[in-house]
Amino acid sequence: MTTQLIQGSCPTAILPEKLRKEDEEYTRIELKVKEGVILSLEPLSEVPEKKRLILPLLFNAHTHLGDSFIRRYYKKEELPRDILSLVSPPHGLKHRMLKMAHEEEVIEGIVQSFHFAWSNGVVGLVDFREGGVRGLKIFKKAYLRFSTYLNKSVEGTPLRRFHPFVLGRPESKHFDRKEMAALLQNSDGINISSISDLQQDYICEIANFVKRYNMKMASGEKKKRFALHASERLREDVDFIISLRPDFVVHFTKASQSDMRKLAEEHIPVVVCPSSNIFFGFEPPFKKMLKSALTLALGSDNAMLQPPSLLQEMKIILERFQLPTHFVLKMALLFKDIYTMSKGDVKDLRRKFGYIYKGSKEGFMVLEGAERIEEFESNRCNVKIF
Repeated sequence: MTTQLIQGSCPTAILPEKLRKEDEEYTRIELKVKEGVILSLEPLSEVPEKKRLILPLLFNAHTHLGDSFIRRYYKKEELPRDILSLVSPPHGLKHRMLKMAHEEEVIEGIVQSFHFAWSNGVVGLVDFREGGVRGLKIFKKAYLRFSTYLNKSVEGTPLRRFHPFVLGRPESKHFDRKEMAALLQNSDGINISSISDLQQDYICEIANFVKRYNMKMASGEKKKRFALHASERLREDVDFIISLRPDFVVHFTKASQSDMRKLAEEHIPVVVCPSSNIFFGFEPPFKKMLKSALTLALGSDNAMLQPPSLLQEMKIILERFQLPTHFVLKMALLFKDIYTMSKGDVKDLRRKFGYIYKGSKEGFMVLEGAERIEEFESNRCNVKIF
């Protein structure tokens, strides 16, 4: 494989002779790359001939890929904008369609979403899978089909390491020890819709079972995760949520400043999903979240609303909420550290600046036709993976 020279703007490069200035969002750089390894990285003084944006590969911290097939039946504008009518279990449109759907169309929808995710620079994701053990098996069939294609078509690229993490959801109306054990044996953990959808005793039994399961795991085994949607359409009891010791929560759009401070003090991350929230008439309260020092990650939520693109989510945050580029990128990289790397693999500089540095083997993407994330247009920009 020949050495390639790539020039473009980059918000996360670690330069050899100087660290980034505080107010410098993008730097023009030239990369020398061979077989996925960055051999050299130098700053450019001149403007490159072509508009290119160089970004690290991203991690989508919250998806529901099982409902991808619904895009075949409904355009986004045709779906109800009320959460209860669309996604609330068990009678929301999504859940009714999942029950009626043929297994093959669900699998094909998930496979298409996998393709979309990795072709837009996502190296991994966390999926909240509905449908109990059967839902997990469908997800695994989809990943097997996708990974077989991926290994044949892009041998040697960083995206061979694309990996989805899937959290299963109990179907039983009452706590079922056998179902929970089967779910954990076939998944990376457990998800629930929200504390408003289930009895508190049932939720506590689920959370406690995951804790006990983890205590019995051998040293070195990856612990199972427990996560839930929280305070999305209405404010929910943050003290009860904290008592469950979740690994993370999703949304938190209706939480108070006090709720956010409490969650921040417990070091529980929040995954925000701007496109989904805006669709339902909410907005992530970023000012309150930042003031509370919450740890934030980024997700795309239901695939029936939009394909799992973090590039689009980042663009929305930058344009609509005007957060710093570095902060938004950190959100899109947070779970990449948490899920895919051991603590010994993560460098302080990587956490602070990103993943583009001399010697990196982690891969990156190049957006042709853009110099800033805000300029990204899916129908105009070409994404290349290295």
